[in-house]
Amino acid sequence: MRLKFFLPLLLAVFPLCLATARNTPPTPPQGVPRAAGDPFLGTWKLNLAKSTYNPGPPPQHQTYTFEPADDNGVKFTAAGVDARGNPIHIEYTGHFDGKEFPVRGNRNSSRVVLQRIDLYTVEGENRQDGKVIRRFRRTVTPDGKTMTVMEKGTDVNGVVSENVVVYDRQ
Repeated sequence: MRLKFFLPLLLAVFPLCLATARNTPPTPPQGVPRAAGDPFLGTWKLNLAKSTYNPGPPPQHQTYTFEPADDNGVKFTAAGVDARGNPIHIEYTGHFDGKEFPVRGNRNSSRVVLQRIDLYTVEGENRQDGKVIRRFRRTVTPDGKTMTVMEKGTDVNGVVSENVVVYDRQ
């Protein structure tokens, strides 16, 4: 009889205890602004040695910057130099609500859709003319030092790519 009473209580409390023991903050509820403790915010530099580009080639260098925007939003900027030596400058401001937002500077994508999975994970889609051309998943390590972006899609020339891109916090 006691097991029937204590088991639901244990199942409800255990995740909070685990998060505290790992010194990891629990995920804020959906819709709560995350600016103060958002592990994505800041500047991230591409680590080519730890990244894989299939089919490639990778950019020469690239930096991602995430800044807080509006209520529960993010301003994203990518800057760098592509494999051919051309400048990269991509920007968008979006929310984690599954709606489309405009993208500037990306020849493969005119819209982005973002969804916050948990404090350390964001999933998204790049779209062109209403069609999903790339899906991505960004994950930050609990220590906040590394971000891994897994992406798969097709560019405007029909080339399919599947990349695992690693960034280091600056």
